[in-house]
Amino acid sequence: PLVVLAFGGSFLSGSRNTDPTIVDLCQTLSKRGYVCASIDYRLGNIFKMADTTQAIGVVFDAVCDGKAALRYFIKDALTENRFRIDTSLIFAGGNSAGGVLFMHAAYLNHKSEAAPWIQQLIDANGGMEGNSGNPGYTYTLKGILNLSGALHSTAYISADDPSSINLQSEGD
Repeated sequence: PLVVLAFGGSFLSGSRNTDPTIVDLCQTLSKRGYVCASIDYRLGNIFKMADTTQAIGVVFDAVCDGKAALRYFIKDALTENRFRIDTSLIFAGGNSAGGVLFMHAAYLNHKSEAAPWIQQLIDANGGMEGNSGNPGYTYTLKGILNLSGALHSTAYISADDPSSINLQSEGD
């Protein structure tokens, strides 16, 4: 099984190596036989995150980067197969912003689900899969691990979407 995780940091800071929750999860799951990856994604800045339209753009850029990471592992499985993953057992998730990233990667599946102004951002960034890399490969997520993340709208969720585990603290 493959688990791809993303760090928290409000889409402003952090990296795949600096979120202790994600580093610990990757180490723990790897010891139990999972292939784990902690990924980086594009970040915004305080000015972009203070503007709703630009903030949604920053989040969508990160979502596209997460999707590209998932496609990377499918590409590898179909070519070099260095990681020897089971492509039917792919899980993704993250902490805070990383949870937001993969909740949207999993549940916002059709442009028509989004508001018109979000649809314009989607079109500007290369469509639903984005233009972050590894085009032409598709994946199916088996489940999502959401640690203190969120989803913009529950309308994105449909019956055929993957299951999720959602953990929140009192301060979320």
